[in-house]
Amino acid sequence: MSMQRVGTRRVAQLRELAHGIAGHPQVQQARTSIRLGDLGAAIERAIRDLYAGEQLRVYISRAGAEARTERAQRIRAMAAPPEGMSTQRIAEIEGISQRQVQRALLTTF
Repeated sequence: MSMQRVGTRRVAQLRELAHGIAGHPQVQQARTSIRLGDLGAAIERAIRDLYAGEQLRVYISRAGAEARTERAQRIRAMAAPPEGMSTQRIAEIEGISQRQVQRALLTTF
């Protein structure tokens, strides 16, 4: 199983994973011991047990939703007419790809 981004199809897989992890004996034991370090290790072991031999990728966003919204607003301001910058120039300024700039211009919040 490979999960890269959470979409409507992936929600069921994540729910199944969460139920499997929650019921795993090592997670139950770690939860009752109330030590977060133990809980993290137990969850990792549970995932390994549930998906032994399979490759699992979990997408974790580098920036939170608020930071992405702020960046998109900056990008829109830079691209706004009459003196709007090119997507290539905005990408250089923001340190992101030209495709990410285009995506920010198309996204509505």
